[in-house]
Amino acid sequence: MNIALRTMAVVLASPLLTFLTTIPFPFSHSHPDYEYYKGQIAQLSKTKQLDLSELNAGKWKIACLFGGYTIPSITMRKYGVVSKLDRFYQPLKDWPLMRFGEIEEHETMIAYVDQDDLVYFVHFGVAPDQFSYRHFTQEHVERCVSRENAIINLADI
Repeated sequence: MNIALRTMAVVLASPLLTFLTTIPFPFSHSHPDYEYYKGQIAQLSKTKQLDLSELNAGKWKIACLFGGYTIPSITMRKYGVVSKLDRFYQPLKDWPLMRFGEIEEHETMIAYVDQDDLVYFVHFGVAPDQFSYRHFTQEHVERCVSRENAIINLADI
């Protein structure tokens, strides 16, 4: 009887797991800087630099670039308070089962602290209709800069 119940539970759970692991992840398409920085990130394999001076219309104190398998919410809590809009990243424990971290292998994120010490996240992902970040993404990349030195250099990667 135990085996029959376990088998039935697995059979019933399979459609739910399939559904949960195919929900598209909500990348930051609506952020005003998304399209501009999406193009800049696509060029990183050639340029090896990312100029963040125009991020949030230049109104930020600290900005960071994160590659795959990083946890930006932990790093950014050192610099400010996560905005109410972005509490979603603190942490991503409620997201479907197949995400292993906040930033997956071929994803990228720019996070910044504005002048009110609020932290915001701009999350770039890979989907069939988007360009691939594979040329840039190095796992565990985490680089932060201040407003005075707004260029992130990736030449050593």
